[in-house]
Amino acid sequence: KLALEKVLSEITILRLTPKISELAGKIKAYTNVTLSDAIIAATALLKDLPLATLNVRDFEKIEGLKLFKP
Repeated sequence: KLALEKVLSEITILRLTPKISELAGKIKAYTNVTLSDAIIAATALLKDLPLATLNVRDFEKIEGLKLFKP
């Protein structure tokens, strides 16, 4: 339980903004990713964060997205 609490205490919640929503819509329109994946990708792009995922195949087609491949 302590390990989980430590991990959760270091998580930052990022709000869905109109800018993220707009970019997510564009990503969704030009790729074949789900809306939730488009929102995740748009957030990473706009916050200039690498995206850690095991689902590399869907995200690697999004231009400019930096992937962290564990």
